[in-house]
Amino acid sequence: MVTEDREERLLRLAEAIADGRQVNWQKAVQDDPDSSDRIEALRVLQTVGDAHTPPPTQIPATWGSLTIHEKIGDEGWSSIRDGIQAAFSAGRFADGLVEAIRAVEGILATHFPPRGDDRNELPDTVSQ
Repeated sequence: MVTEDREERLLRLAEAIADGRQVNWQKAVQDDPDSSDRIEALRVLQTVGDAHTPPPTQIPATWGSLTIHEKIGDEGWSSIRDGIQAAFSAGRFADGLVEAIRAVEGILATHFPPRGDDRNELPDTVSQ
């Protein structure tokens, strides 16, 4: 069962991601081991966003000019964030994260479709 305290911690983590603040993921899991799956999903969501958003103080490099943010803008991210917040407010933590990840997956597939010469540059394992 998700308690109000646990819900608040997960919402704070989601807000930190939305605000671009650093999160100590190990501490988050230590503080709430029963939510480790939800915390890991948030970490993955942040990693996807970080990988496709250039640092604010730098001009994007060659492929960086084709970032997701340039394709969907603030409205696209706001829509994803709002969906997460609505799901969390309804106590649907896992659903909210899955819906957000699927939304990002759809954006990637639309704007960055696979090419014949693509190769997997990152491992398909969960890391801490």
